Amino acid sequence: MKRDKAWWARLDAPERWKVWNYERFQHSGTGHSSYYPDDCGECPVCGEMKMGVGPCTACDNEYMALIAKASGGVVK
Repeated sequence: MKRDKAWWARLDAPERWKVWNYERFQHSGTGHSSYYPDDCGECPVCGEMKMGVGPCTACDNEYMALIAKASGGVVK
């Protein structure tokens, strides 16, 4: 769905910020810190420790729910 004014209007201000934040930081760096074991990293969105790189499952689920809400779908 096209992200026009109506699409963004379905989200309140904190939700719009969360979508923007997720899309901006999901591909930023590896998320690896020297304090974590080699197979662990941190979520670039929320900063929680997780296995591997990229956003954590909680951030992914929240993002998908916000996209569904903005698209006019049913939020689970």
